[in-house]
Amino acid sequence: MDKTSLRRDLEQLDFFRYTDPQYFETVENELIDNIINKQAFLVPWGKERQNIDGRLFSIDSESLTEGGALDLFNEVRPSLEKAGLKVYKVEQVFEDNAGSKRPIYTFILNNRSSNLSRVPLIPFLLWGLVTVKYLKFLNRELRRSKIKERFYLMNDSSSDTELAFLTPAQAKFINSLNLNPNDKVYKPGLLMIFRPALQIIRVIFIAMFRKKVKE
Repeated sequence: MDKTSLRRDLEQLDFFRYTDPQYFETVENELIDNIINKQAFLVPWGKERQNIDGRLFSIDSESLTEGGALDLFNEVRPSLEKAGLKVYKVEQVFEDNAGSKRPIYTFILNNRSSNLSRVPLIPFLLWGLVTVKYLKFLNRELRRSKIKERFYLMNDSSSDTELAFLTPAQAKFINSLNLNPNDKVYKPGLLMIFRPALQIIRVIFIAMFRKKVKE
């Protein structure tokens, strides 16, 4: 795929709809260069890792689980409001009761809420459960508001998970590029919960195989 056709496809898909106008050329050019030269769907960041493309955001499931729901929402809020989401009220209640089995953790958006409290499990499974529930809650609000975008998850080439605000057509297009195997867009679900465990099992299996080969 050449730069001209790639640029045309991205613009037809309206990928840059929420990009900060002053950074439009930077985001478009660097993204296209990364796709062609690095086989990676990577967008540039602004100063202090400020989001400037309006589509791909950093997400830390551990921080989200430990009371970061409101902070993450505030980061994606500009794109949500540009897409047409009306935000009348947004807040969270978080009380990490050290002596109890379950913290109090509720995220509230307009007149609906999501209980993000979870009984402690293996840490990365707990992080996955809370992340999936939070994103599914936001996606339901997007659906109710008849907004075509949804929140997806995406692993970049550094194996870090990103939050992707995309239309189904945009998600399908990114996957069709067949870039770095890690650069895949997927819906928040069971795969998200068990992905860390599967990655650990894969690393252990490879290490055991290599050790056996050496012997």
